[in-house]
Amino acid sequence: MILLSFMFKFNNSEEDDFISVVMEHLRMSGAYWGLTTLDLLEKLDTVDVDEVVSWVMKCQHESGF
Repeated sequence: MILLSFMFKFNNSEEDDFISVVMEHLRMSGAYWGLTTLDLLEKLDTVDVDEVVSWVMKCQHESGF
């Protein structure tokens, strides 16, 4: 939960920031593994679904990726 919250907050940095661009693929991967771990621990209900969906949709590029 803490890791996911950090990634959501970190994503709010400026898009032109070099570190933000370089780390972009790692945030989505981290969210996937974090959510998978919570599911395996049967703690997925501790995550705000609307926040996760909103974050994923915000990460989507115009090309669809």
